[in-house]
Amino acid sequence: MRYPRRIQPLPTTADQPAETDVATLFSGVLFLAGLLLLSFAQPLVGRAGLPTWALILGFVLYNLVLELLRRRTVLLKGPAMLPLIDLPVVAALYAASGAPGGPPYVLVLLVVTCAAATLSLRASLAYTGVAAALMAVIAPTLPFWRASTWQARELGAQLIVVLLVGAGTALLTRQIVRSQAQAQASRDEAARLAELNALHTRFFASISHELRTPLTAVKAALGLLDASLDTRLQPDERRLIANARRNVARLDGVIGDLLALNQIEAGVLPLDPEPLDLREVVAAALPAVQPLIAQKDQQLTVELPTPLPVDGDQRRLEQVVVNLLGNAHEHTPAGTVIRITGQTTLERTTLIVADSGPGIEVAAHDHLFKPFWQLDRSTGGSGLGLAIVKGVVDLHGGQIRLVSEPGAGTTVRVSFPRSNGVYEPIPPIARAQQVAASDS
Repeated sequence: MRYPRRIQPLPTTADQPAETDVATLFSGVLFLAGLLLLSFAQPLVGRAGLPTWALILGFVLYNLVLELLRRRTVLLKGPAMLPLIDLPVVAALYAASGAPGGPPYVLVLLVVTCAAATLSLRASLAYTGVAAALMAVIAPTLPFWRASTWQARELGAQLIVVLLVGAGTALLTRQIVRSQAQAQASRDEAARLAELNALHTRFFASISHELRTPLTAVKAALGLLDASLDTRLQPDERRLIANARRNVARLDGVIGDLLALNQIEAGVLPLDPEPLDLREVVAAALPAVQPLIAQKDQQLTVELPTPLPVDGDQRRLEQVVVNLLGNAHEHTPAGTVIRITGQTTLERTTLIVADSGPGIEVAAHDHLFKPFWQLDRSTGGSGLGLAIVKGVVDLHGGQIRLVSEPGAGTTVRVSFPRSNGVYEPIPPIARAQQVAASDS
């Protein structure tokens, strides 16, 4: 009675199918042994003059013979063969028993359950109906359909149980099969997405490295050209070289962003944390964005009167500040005020970048920190700046909160665990002037 199973758990190891077969066989042996002990406790003699334990023992022997035949011939390999053979055998045992609710009735329930778990839904329901009809015809207490009222009620209750067990098992099996198919489809889709993500990561890592090598050569060549021919170049030629250097620098920045994002997604972005004052980080980042802000006639104010202690990688945190200021610069019109403030508590240090621009629709908030997503594609850009910001902040154990509404400007709050380390902060204005002097 070991039917081919429609419900098959997905193996996790090579040995699991064999272990599952052994467990199934062991469970069946225990079940039949329990029925045999129960029949010894109720030694009733049925129509054929055989005690109940002899009928159960006969069923055990039948299963052993059937198992030997299944291993030696292909005739019993079909999914419908065993249920068809089991039903008349169990019906005969049930007819020969002496009690309608004894162990042979349990065998009927067992066969109906196994068939419902093996066959299709329609075949399972038909099988259950045939089993119930056979029970009604050959019930031990209804020879020639002469029975008392309580016997008829008992038989009716047993038939209802058989119908409920068969139909319920068939429906439950179908639901489990459907759930397994959906789970397998979800696993396949997750594996496909993981493979695509791995390909995406390898592609950007490879293409970024391949682009950076010739770009470095172009940058060096333009620098030498500008230095050696500066006095002999016409104004238009100087502008062309300056424009080329700016575009090379821009392309180099995009490649750097791709590499950083690739490392963030792979979880291998290197960090060199140390005790810092975020005011020093802001001061180091300002020279990179101040010319752009001034060119667009925007106003940048920095109000950081008190230290902002954190443990972090200064170069990466500078990238966070530059990207936040660059994003505010690109997506706000001329005349916008961009304001940098900060605050600290006993546990957190927060840097706040706010602008008086047009604001952002609430529906777009969840997409702003996704790679390659752009609020306004007409402004250009790679769509990587805020994704890198989020990745770097997450690696520092920080949090980002964005508050924005149309017409109310945008505020980004970046908070980090407060540092208790020792640092020597440089005043922001002095540091900014020092960087500007070294650049000149």
